[in-house]
Amino acid sequence: KKHRAHLIVALLGTEGTHLERCVLLTKLLAAASSSYNGVGVYWGHGSVVVSPQQIQSFATDASVEDPPVLLWVGIFPRKTKAGLSIVTEGLQYFDAKEIKVVDSKRPLEKAMNVVAGVAFITIKGEVIKDGDTVEKIMRHADVAVNFSAPIEGAQ
Repeated sequence: KKHRAHLIVALLGTEGTHLERCVLLTKLLAAASSSYNGVGVYWGHGSVVVSPQQIQSFATDASVEDPPVLLWVGIFPRKTKAGLSIVTEGLQYFDAKEIKVVDSKRPLEKAMNVVAGVAFITIKGEVIKDGDTVEKIMRHADVAVNFSAPIEGAQ
């Protein structure tokens, strides 16, 4: 499909909490994506690109209690010689620190689930201290959570 145009959707004003506003913007993006014949939706704060069908599906149940973390936060895994490393992008937008997992021995799916779970917790405003083990949070004793400043080239 040849690119001919793009649509920019923004939510202006200050009514509601930041989280409420992000949920509303997600629902607006879902509505816009169902009205136009687009191929993707880009959430710039997390460098996340999803299909219109994905954002429409996530937006249906999106709420402050159940925010669509995977639409808002990029979670980028990378194989290393010692295991698996993962970094996030987009948590800063929610006044949270980015997450970094270094050289995990866990399988990709399990490590990604831990990172997504911690991102969910921090977006909702719960505080997790640097170096806390995830066992306290998600019953995964062998994964330590380290928070960091954004990592250049994380993608």
